[in-house]
Amino acid sequence: MSFPPNSRDQLQVPPRASWNAGSASHCPNSAPTIDEIAKTTMNKTKIREALLSLEAEKLAYSEQAYKEYLAGAARDRSEPSDQDAESQEFESSEVATAFECPIHSYEAAIAKIKEIDFGPKETISEGALFRLSGRWFIVAVASEAFQAEGVTIMGISTQAPLYQAIEGFRAEGMTTSNGKKIFIEAVG
Repeated sequence: MSFPPNSRDQLQVPPRASWNAGSASHCPNSAPTIDEIAKTTMNKTKIREALLSLEAEKLAYSEQAYKEYLAGAARDRSEPSDQDAESQEFESSEVATAFECPIHSYEAAIAKIKEIDFGPKETISEGALFRLSGRWFIVAVASEAFQAEGVTIMGISTQAPLYQAIEGFRAEGMTTSNGKKIFIEAVG
């Protein structure tokens, strides 16, 4: 796939509705032709920003939940202590630790996204945006589906079985994983 001059962060793809249903007989969902690909542009910088925003929202929510838990779990130190109070305090510290784990995960995800090169890719690798079976994926960190550039995209990590099955493939590449044929419709 070629990229227009000065479009380091853009992938050219057509909207699904404009695809010629008969253009690729080897794929039931039909891959776009080069002419169709030139019709629409997806900006990977905006996709990166949307993914960062998603992870930042989850981090902020987790931090707020953690603060609220700590505020409610704090023992009044002015009152005398007994074994029951100390036992509850110990249990609360274990629960607080469980609240910390997602915070660290989201911080690590944000740091990972910031270090990835989201420039154009010809093969599926870290930072690549690709489409298969009519769905968009970005190789960065595992995420829930999010909206960017008018489409739904899901983040996957380099540890994902899907990524490991198609790493290094180009657009219009096909492989089999778990008995299912996988056709890569676009890579950028």
